[in-house]
Amino acid sequence: LGILIAQEFAADGANVYATGRHREVLDQVANTWKAQRGSIITYVRQPLNDDHDAEAHT
Repeated sequence: LGILIAQEFAADGANVYATGRHREVLDQVANTWKAQRGSIITYVRQPLNDDHDAEAHT
């Protein structure tokens, strides 16, 4: 459901930020959307028990 809402906002030209724990899923979402209007920018967060910083990528 969340990705459908994100796609609607991006279709209207918005820059949408999507977050999650699994880079592969977020990369798939971002790559699927690249040719469309607007953009979906992904942010991978680490589990709370992990001391590493989260990584942002587009």
